[in-house]
Amino acid sequence: MDWQDFEINTTKYLNDTYGNSSLVFIHEGGFDSCKPDIYVYRDEDNIFNIECKFKKSQSSQFVLLEDPSNKTFSFSSKNKSNEDDAEELIIHVNQNYDYYSKKKSTNRRNNKLICDQDIINNYIVKNLSRKSSIIITSDFTNNFSDSKPLTISKIVDIPINYNTTGTYRTKQSGTRNANNNDIRLLNLETEKINNKIFVCDPDQKLNSYQDNNVFLSKVNSDGLREVRKRSKTYNSNIIFSLSLNDEAKIHTPKCFLSDILI
Repeated sequence: MDWQDFEINTTKYLNDTYGNSSLVFIHEGGFDSCKPDIYVYRDEDNIFNIECKFKKSQSSQFVLLEDPSNKTFSFSSKNKSNEDDAEELIIHVNQNYDYYSKKKSTNRRNNKLICDQDIINNYIVKNLSRKSSIIITSDFTNNFSDSKPLTISKIVDIPINYNTTGTYRTKQSGTRNANNNDIRLLNLETEKINNKIFVCDPDQKLNSYQDNNVFLSKVNSDGLREVRKRSKTYNSNIIFSLSLNDEAKIHTPKCFLSDILI
């Protein structure tokens, strides 16, 4: 997946450009959106974290539950994000219940947020700031340079540098690590590493073993593909999109992050 390549190559770029014997950048994000994508350590102390966004990316989603009998929406208790951050948004959707409760013929939603732009920006900044202080974006997965810019900026400056939108829509829930029961019908030789199941198949096309529930992630640097399980549940989520403004697509000079590191 291109976004995974982007995260991995960005981490390598940061280590090559800024890293030294006491300063290291560690990639951790992957499929777990609750974790920062990159941790920054100085002498084993975590000094700040970085969020990676490849091209136009989703961000900061949360499940919003509907109570049709009372014509209200509420923040799901199963969300891992902070409910206080979403207060303005929840007030807005409840004030516009008829609009946001609309569904298509497929019984699914796809309703664009019609609130003030500041409400969208405030939520995204609050949400992302809880895990990171820096955001990095590019339209390219590697070989970052003036011709293939990698843009580094502060989370708090997202309203200045990014175009942000939001939608209340129905989507399939995410994926999880596969377990032994999930793969019993797959005639594959597997390897378990850190409670994750992998197959060694660097040359096989991604979709060769896919079914409705289990799929293989893109091959990693060790020639392994992680086996993951799709959820069967569908929820209505408020989902945000971030895209870097064209005028902000400039390769960030080394001095920007160097000043922060100091």
